[in-house]
Order: sequence, then C-alpha cells, then structure tokens
Amino acid sequence: YWRYRWFFILINEIKTKDFPLFSEHCCPTDDSIMTLAVASALVECEKDYSKLAAETIKQMQLWGIKYPKAG
Repeated sequence: YWRYRWFFILINEIKTKDFPLFSEHCCPTDDSIMTLAVASALVECEKDYSKLAAETIKQMQLWGIKYPKAG
C-alpha cells in the first residue's frame, strides 16, 4: 500500500514537463535486452512459429552473453 501511495504522491506533486528523460547514467535493463531477444527470435522464425520456443531460448542466450551486465 505505501509503495503505491508514495508513487501517487510523487506523480501528483510533479507539475513540470521540463526534466531530462535520459542522462549519461542511463543503461538498458535486463528486461529491455530480453525484449530485444524475443523480437529477434520472431524475426528469425520467418513466420514459422513452430520454431519460436527454441529460437527464443537461443536468442535470449545470445543477447544475454552479449550484455551480461544489463540491469
């Protein structure tokens, strides 16, 4: 409850749209990388979705190795 209450208060107190959306400290999360992996698997399947599960596992492993510190 308090977590959501804090979020509600924070959202209602911010009145300006003048703030930096990205900074030099921004980095992709593991969820972002895995989303790219799923998208890559969909492309690689070329509409043959019977291969989707295996291709998704393969792409998640490849993207996970490429970005091990994401998150």
